[in-house]
Amino acid sequence: MSIEIQKWSGNRRQELARFLARAFAQDAAMRAMVNANDDNAVRRMTKWFDLTLKHWPVSQVLVAVKDGELVGSNIVSFGNKPPDWQFLLIWFAQQCIALGPSVPLNVMRHEQMRLETYSAHADLVIEFVAVDENVRGQGLARRLFDAAYDQVDRPASVALETGNPQNVAIYHHMGYQVVARYEDDGVEYVVMTKSLDEED
Repeated sequence: MSIEIQKWSGNRRQELARFLARAFAQDAAMRAMVNANDDNAVRRMTKWFDLTLKHWPVSQVLVAVKDGELVGSNIVSFGNKPPDWQFLLIWFAQQCIALGPSVPLNVMRHEQMRLETYSAHADLVIEFVAVDENVRGQGLARRLFDAAYDQVDRPASVALETGNPQNVAIYHHMGYQVVARYEDDGVEYVVMTKSLDEED
C-alpha cells in the first residue's frame, strides 16, 4: 500500500510524540535541549513532544501514513511570525511540571539563539523531519519537505538547522546551503537555507 502524506488531524498525539521521540532519541541536539541522558531519553522526549504538540498548530504538522501506521512526520513553523505569548506561557508551565524547569529553560535559551541566527528571517522553518527506518530509501523525506514547501507562497526562504553532521550533505543535495554555525550546550548547529522560486 502506498504512503499518504496528510496534515495532522490532532488525533493520536501521544503516538506521534512517541514516534518523534524514538526518531530523535540518539540526536545529540535533542538530548542537549531536553536535558535527558540515554537511559530515559525516549520517555522524556515523548513527554516533551506530547506537550509541545498539544499546543502546536495542527496545520503545521504533516504525517505520513502507511497501512494506518505513522511512518513519517514533518513539523514546520513560520519563522517571521513570533509565537503567541499564551502558547509560550502554558507550554512553559506544563513543561516545568512534567520535566522540571531546566528543560523549558534550555529550550527557550536555544530558541532565542536560533531566532537571532535565522528563524526570524525565514518564511518557513523546518523544525523536525522523521522517517521510520523501515521505509527509508523510498524518497519519503523529500516528499515531506515538498509538502512543507506547499504551505508558503513563492518566492520564499526556507531555513533549518541540524546538530548531526551527517545531515549536512543530505540537505546540501536537496539544495540547501550552509549559512551559519553556532554552538549551544556543547553541540555545534549548522544552519542551512534554501530559496523557493515560482517554479519550485
